[in-house]
Amino acid sequence: MSNFSLQYPMWFVVFCLLAGFFYATFLYYREHKFNDHHPIWKILLYVLRFLSIAGISFLLLGPLMKLNSEQIKNPTIVMMQDASSSVQSDAKTEFLKTLQQELSSTFQLDAYHFDDAVQEGLTDSLDGPVTNLSKAFEFLDETYANQNLGALIISTDGIFNEGQNPIYQNTNITAPIYFIAQGDTTQKKDISIKQLYHNKIAYLGDKFVVQADVQAYNFNNTNTSVALYKRTNGSRKLIEKKPIRIASSNYFSTFSFEVPADQVGIVKYEIEIQNRSGEYSVANNSRSFFIDVLDARQKILILADAPHPDIAALKTIITSNKNYEVKSAFAQKDSPNLADYDLVILHNLPSSKHSIQSELERLNSLKKPRMFIAGTQISIPSFNQAQNVCRLTANTSSVNEVQAHVKDAFKLFEQSDALKNEVAKFPPLKSMFGEYEADPNASTLLTQKIGNVTTDYSLLSIRNQSGIREAVITGEGIWNWRLYNYLQYNNFDLINELMTKTIQYITIKEDKRKFRVSSAENIYKTFDRIAFDAELYNDSYEKVNDVDAFLSVKNSDGQEYNYTFSKIADFYQIDAGSLPAGNYSFQGTVNYNGKQLNSSGKFSVQDILLEQSNTRADHALLNGLNEKYGGQLWYDTDAEKLLEMIKSESPLKPIIYNTSKTESALNLRWILFLLIGLLFVEWFVRRFLGSY
Repeated sequence: MSNFSLQYPMWFVVFCLLAGFFYATFLYYREHKFNDHHPIWKILLYVLRFLSIAGISFLLLGPLMKLNSEQIKNPTIVMMQDASSSVQSDAKTEFLKTLQQELSSTFQLDAYHFDDAVQEGLTDSLDGPVTNLSKAFEFLDETYANQNLGALIISTDGIFNEGQNPIYQNTNITAPIYFIAQGDTTQKKDISIKQLYHNKIAYLGDKFVVQADVQAYNFNNTNTSVALYKRTNGSRKLIEKKPIRIASSNYFSTFSFEVPADQVGIVKYEIEIQNRSGEYSVANNSRSFFIDVLDARQKILILADAPHPDIAALKTIITSNKNYEVKSAFAQKDSPNLADYDLVILHNLPSSKHSIQSELERLNSLKKPRMFIAGTQISIPSFNQAQNVCRLTANTSSVNEVQAHVKDAFKLFEQSDALKNEVAKFPPLKSMFGEYEADPNASTLLTQKIGNVTTDYSLLSIRNQSGIREAVITGEGIWNWRLYNYLQYNNFDLINELMTKTIQYITIKEDKRKFRVSSAENIYKTFDRIAFDAELYNDSYEKVNDVDAFLSVKNSDGQEYNYTFSKIADFYQIDAGSLPAGNYSFQGTVNYNGKQLNSSGKFSVQDILLEQSNTRADHALLNGLNEKYGGQLWYDTDAEKLLEMIKSESPLKPIIYNTSKTESALNLRWILFLLIGLLFVEWFVRRFLGSY
């Protein structure tokens, strides 16, 4: 305790002393019970009562006391061991254990090992699939940022194949780092695929590029080859082979392959270098990888009343996006299967000649999105009955020429500033004369401008009701818009943007499944943990998880892994751990309200031999880190010297932490016990002297 303070002026202490004085005087001044005893006893009782009453009065002033304390924190030494497989052949762990035993007797020592993650303790299992040095430094920075960190001892070969280069990593580490160099820096005779670059996703019908960096040491004047294969149903097909002429002892070159994405799903590919005799390792001569090929193409049908320039223009606009396929048909002679299409564009339909009643009923039953282009041939009563986007009221069959005006309130999708500014300059469309009233639930992007008058009549409106998305363009002549766009800007960007974004919105497929299972990724590495999430919905599409859900995972050989989902909040979750390399399918199952609901999918696990691709220790990296952190490079043969230096020469000193806190004296128990003690002694003396 260094000092105290009161919540009242200090001179209030006088009142406390006076209270003790008057109370003790009143009690003992005229007290005659103790006259037969020595006067010292009466004086003692007087003093005890004075002190207890004055002390209690003093506590009523709310005294505060500042308490100081000291804590000595010994320095911490952190030891980290590279447990990846690249150091396995040359590593010796005995000296690390010796250091751990010797240092832990003097310092607080924390030991860890790392590969793709950091784990506690040293290990004899040096089989980590990757080395992530930056994650180790990140862990040190987060864990020991505000502690008395005296030194770091890191045993590694300097090879890293995941994460960033630790030389360029910013940390708050100020302690010296002592690297214990592992591995062999001798460049062995070897050919390897140093790095592989490819997309994770490709679209059916596209082509993607695979690049392989090939490196060779001490194989000058040697011929070999690199080949790309596609693995399908257990067999592999050669895609392309390229010759390699190694003309120097330190060879490096990049080879590119253009691959067609001709198969939907997760496809396995293998790239392989022909083995040469005398190689240190052939494990790094081949790499496998997976590409998730998606069929994102949507089929669109243009069903027209009669031939029209708009049809050719629409086909050209839509097919400018490679994800769309377009077919045209005529109501008079064609009977397309509407179930085969993702969107149906009805041009000048329904008309007086073709009511297409059966086609509209079929579209409604299939809940297919549709777009109406209502030109001069439509039947107004049939048109109003066929869609719910806008209603046309007309007393004549006259034709109007209308231009477009953009409504700022439209929010279904974004439009570029160029489109907003230029669409009003597009040539007029031909539209039936009348009043076009958009449904209150519809969103209108374009309204009609007739002459110089901007109206609220719908020109392009969109509505989504009961899962059916509809768009209506109340005019024909889109081919004129496309032609104008090219004449003004030498491209078709604006008309393509308008039509493509409209089609993209109305063809969005909403997921209405009541049970959905998904994997966090489509492609994993063999050391990744594979996670699944599941969602279950009731009839009101509220998430529930009051029943058990199950998951079955199968590999390509039919081997099955079964799991039960854990219930987390209002959804389900599974951590399936890691799985061997290969292609897998999964199916989730749940019984809800008497029905069995299923959800399935696929994923692949890729074997990445990162540790085998580079086996030459990088001690130059360790020297660079020494310069950055002020450390020193050691070898396992110098364990005793390192130990001696840390114990004798290292400026590792304990840190003294001073802490202070202020609290009310009422919270100090010893004061309570002191006051009780004073009163108890007074009572005991009174009893001893024959009073009470």
